[in-house]
Amino acid sequence: MTHAIRSLLAATALLACAATAAFAQAQRDDTIVAPTLRPHVSVSSDVVRIGDVIDNAGPAAGTAIYRAPDLGTVGTLTTAQIIATLRSHQVIGVETGGLQSISVTRLSRSIESKEIEAQVAQALQHRNGLGDAANLTLTFDRDVQDIQLDPAYTGTLDQVAARFDARNGRFDVSFAVGNGINAPAAKLRFTGTAVETVEVAVLARGVERNEVIKASDVVVERRPKAEVGPDGASRDRTVGMRIWWCATRPSRSCSGRPASISRCAARRRIPAPRATSSM
Repeated sequence: MTHAIRSLLAATALLACAATAAFAQAQRDDTIVAPTLRPHVSVSSDVVRIGDVIDNAGPAAGTAIYRAPDLGTVGTLTTAQIIATLRSHQVIGVETGGLQSISVTRLSRSIESKEIEAQVAQALQHRNGLGDAANLTLTFDRDVQDIQLDPAYTGTLDQVAARFDARNGRFDVSFAVGNGINAPAAKLRFTGTAVETVEVAVLARGVERNEVIKASDVVVERRPKAEVGPDGASRDRTVGMRIWWCATRPSRSCSGRPASISRCAARRRIPAPRATSSM
C-alpha cells in the first residue's frame, strides 16, 4: 500500500512539473517582442516598408511608408519622423536605442562611364574603315556618366545596333541589359562622333636648320589619322634626323598646336659616332 502511495505521489509531482513548464512556454509564446528601429536600411524597390525600418514589425511589415531614394543613393530619416509615421499605422512602443536618425540605401547595379566608353569603342572597331578600338577618340553628344540600374538587371552590355558614317564621323550605338525577373531588358543608346588617331612625333622647342633632333626635342601626341596622313613620323624615326627647313620656334598647325614632324621636314638620319681607340 505504501509503495502504491509513493508511486502516485511521484506521478503527481511529474505532472505538476510538466504543467508548470507548459505554462511558462505559453507565456513566452504570448510575449510580444517590442519592435526595434534599424540604424541602416537597404532596399531594392522604389518604396520603403515598415518591415524595412524596424525588426519585429508583425503584420504591418509589408506596409509602404516612404518613397525610396534614387537608385544608388542614400537618404536619411529622422527618428522623430519614423516614430510619427509608424504611430499613424498603429505601430507603437518602438525601441529606438537612442538613434537620432537612420540611413536608407537604394541598391542598384552601377555601370561605370569608362566601361560604357570602352564598349562603344569596341562596337565601332573596324567598322566602315575605322581602326582598333584603342585608337578611337570618342566624343559623345551628352556627357557619359555612371548609369544606375535596378539591381535585377545583372546582364552584360549586349550590343543591339551599331552604325558609323565615315563621311561625318557620326556614330549611333545601342545596348540592352538583361535581368533575372523576365522583365523587358534595359535599353541604352549613345550617339556622337568617332575619330581614329595615331601617335606622331611633335617638336617640343624651336630648332634651327641643319640641327640634329635629340630625344629631348620630341614629344609624342595623338592626332587624327586623317590630319597626319601618310607622312607622320614616329619618335624613334625622328630622333637623330637633321632638320632641312629653318624654324626659330616650334612649327604650328592651323589649330595652334605644334605641328607633327613629317618625313619631308626631317631628313638624313645622323648615325651615332663610332668609338675610336687612342694610340
